[in-house]
Amino acid sequence: MNRFLFIIALLIHSLIFSNPLKINTSAKSAILINAENGKVLFEKNSHDRFFPASTTKVATVLYVLETVSDINQYTVATSDALEFIPVEEKHKNYNCQPHLLEKDAVLISGLSPGVNVSLKDLIYASMLISANDASNILAESVSGSIPMFMEELNNFLQDIGCKNTYFKNPHGLHFPEHYSCASDLALILQKAIRNKTFREIVTTRTYQPSFRDEKIQATCQLLLKNYKYYYPKIFCAKTGYTSKAGYNLIAAAKDENRTLIAVVLGHDSIKERCVDITNIFEKAFNEPKAVITPFYKGQEFEKKIPGGKMPLTALIYEDLTAEYYPSEKEEFKVFIEWEPFNLPIKQGQEVGKLILKSEDKVFKEVPLIANNGVKKTYFSWIKDFFKKSS
Repeated sequence: MNRFLFIIALLIHSLIFSNPLKINTSAKSAILINAENGKVLFEKNSHDRFFPASTTKVATVLYVLETVSDINQYTVATSDALEFIPVEEKHKNYNCQPHLLEKDAVLISGLSPGVNVSLKDLIYASMLISANDASNILAESVSGSIPMFMEELNNFLQDIGCKNTYFKNPHGLHFPEHYSCASDLALILQKAIRNKTFREIVTTRTYQPSFRDEKIQATCQLLLKNYKYYYPKIFCAKTGYTSKAGYNLIAAAKDENRTLIAVVLGHDSIKERCVDITNIFEKAFNEPKAVITPFYKGQEFEKKIPGGKMPLTALIYEDLTAEYYPSEKEEFKVFIEWEPFNLPIKQGQEVGKLILKSEDKVFKEVPLIANNGVKKTYFSWIKDFFKKSS
């Protein structure tokens, strides 16, 4: 506050409003949050553990961007990062390194042991086409080994607030102890889209790697104009699929009013997850605002002034009102802030303000105007006279 106030932030009213969106979803787990304030608009089993599949790569890339100062630096692809294991052998008892690649998993052609590649190339390959080999090389390059990278990544995720996530590899290929939940994945994407470089990456549709002639193109159909499931409000999306995880998707979308993040896990098909997440976003973007008016024009407030002949009465000359989204829990509080009182006070003088807030956001401020004048008492006048004389 810029001015000294006679009474600072005196709470005179408190109201709590919440009405979560009612959404039908075929996802086994889902969540929808406001990307700016993190408020939950809708959730279904959002804290239950699920296999995240390639949505893991958002966390991998975010950690790299938050850790590495220059993603244009080059590294060398190693045979350790590009090692494969037959799926049948892996699935027997999972008694192997969790990061080992599978032959039928998504890879990017051109990467082989000894190839020089930039971290930027690896990041784009991981995000645009979900290249699992690129994620392995990226992890090894940043931390010296993939197991060390996973230790650092899990610590990082815990630090940013993830409570039900533990990753065993940087790409998301199935491993029994590799899990997350919709709530944590939404938090990870919320942090990620606040990173300027990450936003540049996820809004790119084609990219030219330095180690091959062919460009790579984003594969999520929600992002591509010529595809059936294109949804123009989505600017960031990461898909994930394994037979154990089902079809997963995390995405951020924006209209003129809000930026939202949705996570859907465990769908049975690409179509189902695309249609579902579009419906979830549209439900929220079409939500009408509600209005709260705790005090109306003409409301009178009274304040006893030390040394004043009579109490001060003050009026507001407009409604104290605000619009809000019912699905976003708001704890509205009304505060009255009085200006320092220097007697005499004249009728019509601004003597304070009424403030409507929710958390740290101020929705509206209304001036308090004196409805009567207040003069000094004779005793107060004499007291001030002798104070000045001394």
